[in-house]
Amino acid sequence: MIPTLLLPAGLAALAALALPLLLHLVRREEQRPIDFAALRWLSARVRPRRRLRFEDRLLLALRLLLIVLLALLLARPVLPLAGGGAPWIVAAPGVGGQALRDAVGPLAAGGDADGTGGTGDSVRVQRRWLAAGFPALDEASPPPDLQASMSLLRELDMRMPAGAPLVVLVPPVLDGVDAERPRLSRPVEWRVISPDDASAPGDEGGSTSTGGDAGNDSVAAPRIVIRDAGNSAGARYLRAASAAWQAHRDRTRRDDGSLVVQAWLATGQLPSEAIAWIEAGGTALLAHDTLLSALDGAPPLLRDEQGRPLLRGAMLGKGRVLQWTRPLEPDAMPALLDADFPHRLRAALQPPPSPARVLAAEHAPRVGGIGPWPQSRRELSPWLALAIALLFLLERWLAAGPRRESEP
Repeated sequence: MIPTLLLPAGLAALAALALPLLLHLVRREEQRPIDFAALRWLSARVRPRRRLRFEDRLLLALRLLLIVLLALLLARPVLPLAGGGAPWIVAAPGVGGQALRDAVGPLAAGGDADGTGGTGDSVRVQRRWLAAGFPALDEASPPPDLQASMSLLRELDMRMPAGAPLVVLVPPVLDGVDAERPRLSRPVEWRVISPDDASAPGDEGGSTSTGGDAGNDSVAAPRIVIRDAGNSAGARYLRAASAAWQAHRDRTRRDDGSLVVQAWLATGQLPSEAIAWIEAGGTALLAHDTLLSALDGAPPLLRDEQGRPLLRGAMLGKGRVLQWTRPLEPDAMPALLDADFPHRLRAALQPPPSPARVLAAEHAPRVGGIGPWPQSRRELSPWLALAIALLFLLERWLAAGPRRESEP
């Protein structure tokens, strides 16, 4: 393992090595001339040769070494950790303890079939639960189902040494997943345990949630309340869409609390009480000619078949405000007469949630694009700081200690 420098520019401090050399040349020990009788026979024109001579060479070496260590400390040397290490087998929630106990580790280079790496008991397979703290198989019971398994998998990838093999045991169906497949810094052996060995929660058939109508059916339909219809006749289209949603909810027998959308279709400034209600967390639907500065430059949320915006929206405090871009009339907005208009409006008012249940075989982690993580390196700065402190104490003892005071 060859140390590397995180900040090589810190080695510029090595230029300070000239300072102790100059000090030792200039600040020599004081020499007092002593006259004696034989000096009268010496010629004044003959001068002794002067040559460079360093005194207290041990003290000079210590001071030079101190500067070298200080420069290295500024350069922040690190020592890469040894690659490889003990293989890990982790079990996600829904996998039984017996499946984790019987799982065979990956074959290391020159290893044995049991995954011990060919070194006997010196390198054992780590069998862990994919839970907070990554407890060992014999230290904890299987984790509950409601765990952020994919986030824990990313954390484990950051903690493990670079190059250590990793095997992940998962049930056929994963619950509570993220919006995208996890991305790790190492290849992962992704093993889907059969339903006989894994206690996958819910339906073992492997059905996955998708967007569209299924996603909307899982969330209670919103209700539109007309607070101010103004002079617009378009309020009846909004009432018709809301009635269609409520009829569908009655057929599916969903009694969940629904989102209430208040509609202000009057021309001019939005009332102050309406703004306060929106900022407190409400959702409002405004006419095209209602004035509100928060909607300036708001992105479109709904478009017609030609791609022209029909509805735009923005955040206002803790709530949302949406505004039509044209009058609610069939002549100005032909999309009002489309059969799928209620469905499209519902999707804009309340987007369907992302799927939280997927097939495990389709959610294997991707590799690359991140890492290596800082945990794969060991900084030598603490040891350098300790060495500098000890050398400084030794230098001070040699420079002003009892040995110097006893010299004539």
